[in-house]
Amino acid sequence: MYLMEDLVTQEAEAAQAIDPAVEFARTLGRGLVDLSQADFAEGVLTLPFGLSAWMRQAQASLDDARAAISLLRDALLAVSGLHRASEPVPLLARDRKAAVVSMTVYLEGLLTRAAAQAQASRSDVVEAALEELAS
Repeated sequence: MYLMEDLVTQEAEAAQAIDPAVEFARTLGRGLVDLSQADFAEGVLTLPFGLSAWMRQAQASLDDARAAISLLRDALLAVSGLHRASEPVPLLARDRKAAVVSMTVYLEGLLTRAAAQAQASRSDVVEAALEELAS
C-alpha cells in the first residue's frame, strides 16, 4: 500500500512539473499540421477556437502561449536549415490575444517554408522540431 501511494504521488508531481509552454508548443505544432489555408482566412474561427482548446489542454496562459510560439519558432529554424538572419521576426501586438493569433499565423507560414527547405512533410518537420525541443 505504501508503494502505491508513493507511485501516485510521484506521478502527480511529474504531471505538475510539465512546463505549460512546452506542452502548448507540442500541441500547437501538431495542431498546425491539421489546419488548412482556409482555416487562416479572415473571419474563420477555426484558429481562435483551436488556440483556445489547445491552451486549455496544455493548461497554458497567454504568456505561456507566446513563449511556446517562440520556442517552436526556434526549433523549426534549427531543424529546417532556414537561416535565422533572413527569417522575419513577428511583431507583437499590445493585445496579448491578438499577439498569439498573429504569431500563430506567422508560425504557420514558417512551418510551410521550413517543410519546403527541408524537403519534408509539415508533419515530419514538426516532429523533428518537437524532438529538438525535448533535447
